[in-house]
Amino acid sequence: MKKSELRAMTVKDLRDIVRDEGLAITGAWKMKKDDLVEEIFIDICEAWDIEDDETIVVEEPKKKSRRGRRIEVYKDGEVVKTLESLMETFKWAKENKIANQGWVKESLKSGRETTPGRKYKEGDYRFSYLDK
Repeated sequence: MKKSELRAMTVKDLRDIVRDEGLAITGAWKMKKDDLVEEIFIDICEAWDIEDDETIVVEEPKKKSRRGRRIEVYKDGEVVKTLESLMETFKWAKENKIANQGWVKESLKSGRETTPGRKYKEGDYRFSYLDK
């Protein structure tokens, strides 16, 4: 990676490089972009004993998936639905008159089953993260 490629990156990506490469750059989270690029380049050049005009090799920071965690919905101990995200779960629970967002969050956090109420007549649904 060349210094110009580092300059083209976002500050967040540069900070991810500092974290992922374990660079000892004091104040990296407060630095301006240009200063951070220089410090990363100098630190890596010194650590790897290479000349300043050479290309350095740094793995690109891994992009975090914007996709949420998958959620399973249980009724009487049986899986009735698998959903791809929390927002999709909220929407599905509301459309099917099962629970509001608060109950979905409570069930995910505590493992409790929903209880019937005035608006949502059916209860005993439990929401659980698939990748727990």
